[in-house]
Amino acid sequence: MLIQTSTVSWLPNSLTKGLGSPKIVWEPLNSKYGGYYTHGGNEIVVTEQDGEESTIAHEFRHYTQERIGTLGKGKLDFSISYEDMIKKYFRSYWHEYDALLFEYKHAKNPYNEWWLRKLVWEN
Repeated sequence: MLIQTSTVSWLPNSLTKGLGSPKIVWEPLNSKYGGYYTHGGNEIVVTEQDGEESTIAHEFRHYTQERIGTLGKGKLDFSISYEDMIKKYFRSYWHEYDALLFEYKHAKNPYNEWWLRKLVWEN
């Protein structure tokens, strides 16, 4: 569902209280990413695609992590299969796993459910 909201106002107020609100910037769909949070900034970039509310939720979690001092940096390993790369990424970087769980809780969709159940939680 393409909502193209320019805010995170659809998230529960308890999550945004005292943190301010990042700016949402829209970009055309591309094959490199679905969205990202600009570290040290106040901007979430989202591509125009189905399921973008989960991207906004995920990147909003990084926004909150930065404000409370828990945001780290992760790196994808493109030398392995896509599924192994996702497993390694979310199992290796706590802040990414935390953002995926936040996304799943607040903007559940078949994609984040599949990533969790079939890639991250599966042995």
